[in-house]
Parts: sequence; structure tokens; C-alpha cells
Amino acid sequence: MPHGAVFQLVVYFSVVGAIFSLLVAGVIKFFERSLTFGQSFLLAAVTNFVILGVLVVYYAAKAQLGIPRDVDMLATLASMIVMAIMITRLSANYGIKKVGWFGLGAKVVFGLFVLSWVFTAAMFLLIYLFGH
Repeated sequence: MPHGAVFQLVVYFSVVGAIFSLLVAGVIKFFERSLTFGQSFLLAAVTNFVILGVLVVYYAAKAQLGIPRDVDMLATLASMIVMAIMITRLSANYGIKKVGWFGLGAKVVFGLFVLSWVFTAAMFLLIYLFGH
């Protein structure tokens, strides 16, 4: 792969990761008001870039290892679970205790899942109303 293409990929993943980290930081801040937005963004950025790196390695190695396409859903689910665990564990450094069954990470991942469905429903509604 040429160096220019690698640079473009690094810039693309950095920008996408930063934008997604802002969204995740907002959700973290919504569920845990005692954190500052900077702390929320730091938690989100660390977890997002670790998960993004793992997914990039998975999808790059998938073709080489002959992993079937059916496993992609499992890889996505595993990355969401690992993201939740990482957020919960890293938030403990800021004094956030896990209260009850779900920690902060599980709440954040569930909140992001709900937001994705709301966004998808809104897009379908807009396409249905104005797409014809």
C-alpha cells in the first residue's frame, strides 16, 4: 500500500474517531453528570480508538484468515461489549462506582444503540416523506 494511501486512512480514521468520540462523550456526560466534558471525551476517545484499532485489525485479517461473513455480527457485538467494559473500568479512575446491575459503559452503549435506531427511523421517515 502506498504511503499516501496509508496517510489518508490514518487521517480518515482519526477524524471519524474524533467525531464519534464527541457523540460518545455527550452520552457519557448525559449518564454521569459528575464528569466534566473533557473527562467524558477522554474516556470516549481512548475506548473508541482502541475499539477502532481492534476492528481494523479484524477486518484486515478477515480476508487472510478466511473468516466467514457471518462472524461480522459477532465481532461487532463483541466490540460493543468490550467498549462497555472499558468505559466502566476507565470511569472508575474518576471515582465513578458501578451501582446496580449495569455500569456506566453498559448504559452508554445502550444509549448509543437507542440513538442509532432513532436516527435510522428519522432518516426512513424523511426519505418516506420527501423522497417520493
